[in-house]
Amino acid sequence: MVAAIGVLALVGAYHAALSRLRAVGANVQPVRYPAALSSLSALVVPSAVPHALYRLLAARDWRSAIHAFVVERRPLWMMGAAALLFAQKRPSDDRSAPVPPALWPILPLVPEAAVLHHPTTEARHFTATLSVPGITERYAAIFLSAPSFPAAGYRDDPRRLVRLSKFAERIVLLEWEHVLFTAFSPEFSDDPVFFRHFVERSKRA
Repeated sequence: MVAAIGVLALVGAYHAALSRLRAVGANVQPVRYPAALSSLSALVVPSAVPHALYRLLAARDWRSAIHAFVVERRPLWMMGAAALLFAQKRPSDDRSAPVPPALWPILPLVPEAAVLHHPTTEARHFTATLSVPGITERYAAIFLSAPSFPAAGYRDDPRRLVRLSKFAERIVLLEWEHVLFTAFSPEFSDDPVFFRHFVERSKRA
């Protein structure tokens, strides 16, 4: 049997993520302790409020465990606002901000994230249609106070880049070798295309 895909089940939309993965036939299990990562083929970090997630990650040695997971090139998928903890370094002049896991040197996104607003309505919660090369031509992406990154802050490397998608001139999806970042929250969509994609990627890893 293929090793299970783990879903970080500390806070946020992990129930929905587990349900979506099971619906596409994945062998999946909730993950509540760092030691559980050693037996997984891949890890999903579902959408969550960053500060709430940080408090729970800081209570145990998640930073080194997740860092090791990525260094071992096992697939990692970060969804929605939770991705801020994994792709953004704390600004040096902001001592009150959470200290993220030590992944930012590995990932190609620099610490210039901002909450994505709809370009017309300025809403922080909205749905927008995306075209994602190699996955889907039309996807109704649900953005919930989503983090996004300027294209200028992306360290391009064609040898490692799998795909990239932008909305309103901001990066909202990045697949970089074995790491997938989606600013939107697929857990709340009825379209399972991204869950199928991640499961297939995990099988090939």
